[in-house]
Amino acid sequence: VFSCFLLVLTGVFIGASVESAETDYGTATEGYLTARVDIPTDFYTTASARAIFRNNLATELLIEQGVEAVTYTSALPSQGASRRYSYRVGDRDLRVNDTYPRKGVVYVENNYFETMGVSLTAGRSFDNGDSENSIPVVIIDELFAEQLWPNEANPSQAAIGRTLELDFSGNDSSWTTVSIVGVTPHILQAVAMDDINRTSFYQPLSQRCCFSPGQDLRLNVAVKVAGNPQDYRQTLQVAAAQVDRNVPPAFILSLEEWQEGANSVMVFASQASTGIAILTLALAITGIFAIVTRSIRQRTKEIGIRRAVGSSNNNVLWVFIRQGFKYLCVGLIIGGGGAVLISNMVTTESIRLLEWLPLVFPSVSVGLALLVFLSTYGPARELIAMEPGETLRDE
Repeated sequence: VFSCFLLVLTGVFIGASVESAETDYGTATEGYLTARVDIPTDFYTTASARAIFRNNLATELLIEQGVEAVTYTSALPSQGASRRYSYRVGDRDLRVNDTYPRKGVVYVENNYFETMGVSLTAGRSFDNGDSENSIPVVIIDELFAEQLWPNEANPSQAAIGRTLELDFSGNDSSWTTVSIVGVTPHILQAVAMDDINRTSFYQPLSQRCCFSPGQDLRLNVAVKVAGNPQDYRQTLQVAAAQVDRNVPPAFILSLEEWQEGANSVMVFASQASTGIAILTLALAITGIFAIVTRSIRQRTKEIGIRRAVGSSNNNVLWVFIRQGFKYLCVGLIIGGGGAVLISNMVTTESIRLLEWLPLVFPSVSVGLALLVFLSTYGPARELIAMEPGETLRDE
């Protein structure tokens, strides 16, 4: 029973962990060097001054051979948005228990989606016309468009030109109307085990209005390079020093390393589950084989009596095989049922254990059935090959 329980449970955990560890975050990943830059707002006091810093750093990098593009974002793919705001739409009430839903806002440079290899599904990217003095604009996720306009034939296209209201004040009292100008494919701004369906708003850095005075403006720079990103670490450090020695880049990692870190928990879960599964399988093989073999050998005289009264070899063999499968059925019902129950309790949007049960449960059942059959058939066949008189004299 316990072997069935552990094998099924670890099997679905392995499948779900591997699936989560291989999550596609929605952008290109190879060939990007990333770093965090904290722009001090007490020195770069205006949006134009901060834009000049970003442009100067990009210029210094782009003159280096092998650097193909530079962009900025407040949150890289796999990172959660640092700020979440309430939102509403004009044609319906989205409140639940009198509370507006909240969604993360990610601020990006105008060339962000192009640099990250993302082609919008509808609308346009941000451009130079999206400034502090223009109408606030956002790009939304296609999953979010499907949630808001599910009855439209093409929700992404239907979203273009519509408006939303965001509460940047944080107290649901001051709403800013923003226009949807583009729809992006799903980009996961969260670790895989958190919520694979989490969607976000994207706003241009030129319209960024929501950081506290006196706090550094924390951004991530993503540098698209030819070759190994790690070869450009010094290039990034030197370029940053040329622009402003007081704003050194930190946490210099490739985008792949960022995402490997985001998946590290699921990778560990997969490795741990695999280890437990191997140990359980080894114990099941040795334990079941030893118990079944011993049980059959204890009934050696019974085999002799059955054969002496006329039972055929196949009938005698079937008695033991049938008994072994009865025990197997009990183990699968109790142990497997317990694993299904636990899987149902643990399953979330990201850790989808139940999706793996149709594959894992039959595999475990067939594997254990084969083990029980071999454990029964071998010893029983050996005893049946003995003469009835010899089996009756067995002690």
